[in-house]
Amino acid sequence: MKTIFSDYISSKVQDTLQSDFQNDSGKYVPFITFSREYGCGGDHITQRLCSVLSSCADSEGKVCEWKRINHEVVAAAAEEIGVPAEIVKEMTYQKIDDYFVSSFFNFSFSKYSKPSIATVRNAIARVIAKFAQEGRVIILGRGGASITRHYENSIHVRLHAPIEWRVKQVAEREKITIEKAKILTQKIDSERYALRNYFEGTASDKTIFDVIYNSMTLSEDEIIESILAIARKKGFIS
Repeated sequence: MKTIFSDYISSKVQDTLQSDFQNDSGKYVPFITFSREYGCGGDHITQRLCSVLSSCADSEGKVCEWKRINHEVVAAAAEEIGVPAEIVKEMTYQKIDDYFVSSFFNFSFSKYSKPSIATVRNAIARVIAKFAQEGRVIILGRGGASITRHYENSIHVRLHAPIEWRVKQVAEREKITIEKAKILTQKIDSERYALRNYFEGTASDKTIFDVIYNSMTLSEDEIIESILAIARKKGFIS
């Protein structure tokens, strides 16, 4: 449950994020962000898409390497803040109220003082913005679309599917029961949704995505072909 205090902290962070990132609408080298509901995949399809894009010529006839960005965001943010990557990974999706509880109990037992959630998430936003500005990257998750939604030369992709289908995928992949898979799926969905809300400063807006695919009804090949068609239309590749 949200509290007045957590609402206040979140509102203050929005002011910082808006001044740091939302006013930056320059034109960059092309990049793609991938957002997904838990259980829709994302890892394999972004690896395949990155490989295909790296074999395509751009609008000037040059073949340029594309990179897939995932855990690199955590590592770079951790280096910037000066804490282990495990702390950044843990705090990325941590609720504000839970942070204060865990900080109180862990304060005397760790050689690292925990940074604030705002510090961690602002570092993540800066890292993602930097990758986007460098271009020719596919940024997977961590609010990438929310952070870069005002940047030009981008394609923001969202994967979704009915929760019943996603729960079955998670249960098979993790080798757990349907009941446990449902709890895990709902938990991670909630965490990802909250992170997007944090960066957007409001309820998550689906209109920031250029295209939304149903992972249950569309194959990886169909999704990749569709994204490539959009990339050609935008001049990312020829």
